[in-house]
Amino acid sequence: TEPSGPLNDMASTPEKAQLDKLDVTDLNIVPQFSAGTTVIMFNLPAKTVAEVMLKDSKGNVIWSDKALKGSFTKTFPLGLNGIYYLRIKQGDKLSVKKIYKDQM
Repeated sequence: TEPSGPLNDMASTPEKAQLDKLDVTDLNIVPQFSAGTTVIMFNLPAKTVAEVMLKDSKGNVIWSDKALKGSFTKTFPLGLNGIYYLRIKQGDKLSVKKIYKDQM
């Protein structure tokens, strides 16, 4: 199921009713502590362009990018602990993943 809250501003538009579930495979989120960054990577079922967006729990866009050729890798700083939402839209399919950051 898709999460509720500010992220659904991206997914609760009229297009949501028309979107099918997107199967994201090999999703990995790897913290790079020495560099203070996080790497996110995944594969998609089709090799067409996909829109990728990360939002915080308040709905603020952390970054927005495009996945090309069926795969995606991005390195970025992920600051505060909290809940984040990864939204991936490819054609008429959508996937929203909830990410928890809890680092002591």
